[in-house]
Amino acid sequence: IKENSRTIDETNMGNILPYTHSNGEMGVAEYAIDTTPESKEFQWIIPSTDNVRLGNPAWISVDNRKDAYAFIFSKGGLTVSAGVREEVGIPGLEVDGGGVSLGEHGSIGRGTRYDGVVELFIGEYEHMEREVNAFSSFMPFRNGFELGEVEREREKHNLTVRVHLRHTIPFSSYLSTLTGLPIPFIEIELWNDHLVAQDAVNFRTASFEIPEGSYVMKAYRHGIRGKTFIGVQSLDFKEDATLHLFCTFQGELHVAAPEGSTILILKDKHIVARESMNALEISIPLPALATYTVQVLYRGFLMEEESFFLPFSRSLSFDFDVHDFRVVMKDTLGMAVGVNLTLLMTSDDMCEEEFITPVKKGDEFCFCDLPEGDYLIIARYKGFEVRRGVSIPAETSAELVFPAEYTVKVHTFDRRGFPTRSRVVFVRNGVVCDTDTLPPASYEMKVYDGKKMVARKAIKVSSDAAYDVVTTKSTMYPYVVPALVTILLFFRRKIEGLCALMLSLSLVFSWWRLRGGTVTDLYLFPPKMIEMGASSGIIVSLPSVMHMALMLILALLCAAIVLLLLDRYAAYAVVPLSVSVVMFVILLVSFGGVAVGSAWGSGTVEDVHATWGPGLGFYAALVSLMVIMSRMVIKFRVKTRET
Repeated sequence: IKENSRTIDETNMGNILPYTHSNGEMGVAEYAIDTTPESKEFQWIIPSTDNVRLGNPAWISVDNRKDAYAFIFSKGGLTVSAGVREEVGIPGLEVDGGGVSLGEHGSIGRGTRYDGVVELFIGEYEHMEREVNAFSSFMPFRNGFELGEVEREREKHNLTVRVHLRHTIPFSSYLSTLTGLPIPFIEIELWNDHLVAQDAVNFRTASFEIPEGSYVMKAYRHGIRGKTFIGVQSLDFKEDATLHLFCTFQGELHVAAPEGSTILILKDKHIVARESMNALEISIPLPALATYTVQVLYRGFLMEEESFFLPFSRSLSFDFDVHDFRVVMKDTLGMAVGVNLTLLMTSDDMCEEEFITPVKKGDEFCFCDLPEGDYLIIARYKGFEVRRGVSIPAETSAELVFPAEYTVKVHTFDRRGFPTRSRVVFVRNGVVCDTDTLPPASYEMKVYDGKKMVARKAIKVSSDAAYDVVTTKSTMYPYVVPALVTILLFFRRKIEGLCALMLSLSLVFSWWRLRGGTVTDLYLFPPKMIEMGASSGIIVSLPSVMHMALMLILALLCAAIVLLLLDRYAAYAVVPLSVSVVMFVILLVSFGGVAVGSAWGSGTVEDVHATWGPGLGFYAALVSLMVIMSRMVIKFRVKTRET
């Protein structure tokens, strides 16, 4: 909720941030949010029909690309919808609302709850990835986590590990912690996808109670030289067992490979080490005197694989060719796509699925350093998606047409709020579009009356939308009543007829006006408030009670005009006229007090100096009332003297 009030400081609160980011099924997607919505109907940024889902890890944020408010979920698959709308929009008071909604695809039963862990993150957007990684890393150790609950329910078995060729003094790990001295001890760690358990070796034995599964057992020696990797063995654990682990000493594997590669070290087809190449050469500690297999992954592809024996130290070097690939994205108008797409590449030939993202260079997207292979380009925005297969290096570039289009409906009004027919065009990069189906982008809407431009407005198309645009086009409708009254004056030339003419002219002018950065007029015919800027305007949505009151005031004024034109009932016109004037004064005081603080005055409205007060229409009606009442007083005195 975002609320700005000139009169109530306590309600000036909240904000609508301009972006929402979500980690979808194919990477992070960005959606722009309208921070100043003008419609009372929801403007859906992400409709539920687009079937946008969170991937894994699942998170979503609202942010300004700097400060972020995010939710991180332990389970993905949630569907996302987002929208905004204007709750109140009158001079001096604006309330806008919106939000992001999460749910499950399909029907949801009453009372259904999300069965998982949720974290609220408030901080800098650039730290989101680090926070999400930390959340995922600690999930196995959280109480109540679904997988943890399953493991607690599974049957556990006893595993006894006997260490050979190395031993430690019983309770040496506790003595080292208690005294702070580097007393040597051996520690056994059990891993699958993460660290499952660890225990210090007492003399030659360590014990575990774990469920069945595949594990990698690692032995580390803690001492003066720090932590050294001295033994490793894999096991498929199904029942109580005793395992013998033979330890050696730590060796070093030196690997040189292109930066960005992932190095996997396997023993007996189980991964015992995984390192990323963040330099030209890295060192990987491994137990010596053993045979391993090294795999070099790059962009998800298995580039190199080699078996080797590690004595004390060994160096391996790998190199391979990579290629760049350029993608040009066009919309249905043949122009560069005007929104941030989720654009990525993947391949069925990858041994580890990876979504490769590009670097944007001008209007092109460059996928850099790609290994040879067959790829699939995927471009997605909300519910729209384009896929294309390419072969690298046989192909070096591709041009894709993104089919996303939205319907933009425009209702035009003249400067008094009467509906009018106009020609509407949309201009983008100098290209004029006269269709109401447009690709998502920023446009300038232009409204023409014949060849004359009567309104223009900047819009951003990101979903189906409808706009009510007030043009500068004049109208003759308000002058119909004064014209009829003028004609009748030729047949009835009395002071009451002149009062009726003045009262009819009050329907031509505004009854209240605010002049600041824009000009806001409140009319009775039709009962609307119009806010006009330099090139276009909007119809201010009034509270229903106020609209009904204005309709009643208009009806009373019309009744007063009719009575003034009838000789026998002219004196009764003072009743509806006085009631309408009093009603409007009460209405104006109430409305002005809430909106700008008073019915008339001056001050700062929306950071601009403004003045406001009753308009010519109100003063015309007030003068008519005074003339009629004066006429009645004079007639009463003359009649009294005659009697």
